[in-house]
Amino acid sequence: GGKVLQVLNINRNHWILLSSNLTSVERVDVYDSNVNFRNPESSITQEVISAARSLRNEDVKFISIRVSAQQKDSSSCGLFCLGNMWALSTGMEPMNFDFSPNDIRKCLLSIFNEEVSVDEKPLGRRSSKKIITAPPVFTLKL
Repeated sequence: GGKVLQVLNINRNHWILLSSNLTSVERVDVYDSNVNFRNPESSITQEVISAARSLRNEDVKFISIRVSAQQKDSSSCGLFCLGNMWALSTGMEPMNFDFSPNDIRKCLLSIFNEEVSVDEKPLGRRSSKKIITAPPVFTLKL
């Protein structure tokens, strides 16, 4: 089924992506490029819960942190958010793509400058690893 995607700015300094399947209104997935894997539940703040509820008209019962590429700096979360959005919009799981902030910047500039269309320029490359769908890192029941 189709997906509803929402970009969310947390505390005015971090960008994440929320995703929900149109046929399953009970769960919202969070793609965060800066997850603390020792304490993944810390990514589900009250701001994320409120956004998830507004995304699914209060019907959400579960919020899951999903595996996605992790940034190695403190400033590329917006680019990773766009990369995750691109992967989901093409029907792929973000964890199956390798994103480089510079590759994402170059791709977006070529699209904005109308040098190529969105369909012509893939934003990232498939990982050389086996394509998989992993279970959530953490799920919060509301």
